[in-house]
Amino acid sequence: MIPIPVTFGSNINKEANLPKAIKKIRAILDAFLKAVSSIYETSPIGLNDQKSKQPTFYNAAVLLQTVLSADKLRDRLRQVEKDLARVRYPNKFSARIINIYIVFYSRNVVETTEASPLL
Repeated sequence: MIPIPVTFGSNINKEANLPKAIKKIRAILDAFLKAVSSIYETSPIGLNDQKSKQPTFYNAAVLLQTVLSADKLRDRLRQVEKDLARVRYPNKFSARIINIYIVFYSRNVVETTEASPLL
């Protein structure tokens, strides 16, 4: 099994969405959830004007162990985002229900043509 750190964050209904994401990750992945970090509150970046003011983010990380390939893991994590009603807006700094990122996958460099920073 490969250990994989995964980070996630939310600034829309964040008190509910982070626990939901952890629960869904446990439910749909062929993976063991080895560790869960504390939750950290951070300010949004990228939008500095007053009109674009948005709530702070809650962020956390989990350490998974899985036999899934990088592509399959990415697809399942995208399903978690979809199940939580994540909408991908053109502005990458917009508020979001949930965002999930694979920090790294083994020691492999994974190249993708997809625009998503999920992997």
